[in-house]
Amino acid sequence: MEWRRRWGIGDDAFCVMFSGKSIPKKRPMDLVEAARLYSSDGRRRSIHLLFVGSGDLGEALRHACNVVHDADRSGAQGSASLVRSAAAVGLPRASFVSFLNQTEISRAYVAADCLVLPSDEGETWGLVVNEALASGTAAVASKSCGCAEDMLPAGNGKRTFATGNTQDLADILDQVQNDLILPAGVADVLSRHDLRTTASVVRSLYAQRVEGRQ
Repeated sequence: MEWRRRWGIGDDAFCVMFSGKSIPKKRPMDLVEAARLYSSDGRRRSIHLLFVGSGDLGEALRHACNVVHDADRSGAQGSASLVRSAAAVGLPRASFVSFLNQTEISRAYVAADCLVLPSDEGETWGLVVNEALASGTAAVASKSCGCAEDMLPAGNGKRTFATGNTQDLADILDQVQNDLILPAGVADVLSRHDLRTTASVVRSLYAQRVEGRQ
């Protein structure tokens, strides 16, 4: 709650995080559009977007949102800038916290309720999904992301959408905000990608290779 308040995120808001470079292949504008569609149903919980990172689409994203916090424009300490105007009415509220290194990124995962990775097929994996789930934060990704099939299997609830389908993403966000508790199956998914498991498999494959040469 401390970090949410520092970044201008309401205590009761449904906070959806985007983490990565704001570049075309990551399709961050799809999240903004999905947030707009989500908010068009006034019965839903208010949504707040949290952008971690920077890139070429930074200005376009800011113009498409009601920016209430911008670390790039208010200094590294990030006091709320409250950049509001009449033109921002009806736009999704958003906080931009710029780049966070590995010692800082956990602040965003604990502040957010859900991570969204809307990338196209240029996203070979999407490690932020692993990080979010390992942090106990719900994650949603486009089906084009390399991690989608392994990290977000259908048995754990619908958490993937066709790239560019912002209405489908908005509907999934509605499902997530109604149940923020991670499905039990997520633990099994994470265990298959655990560092010890990976090391053990690599060691086994290496041993088989060595035996095959003898």
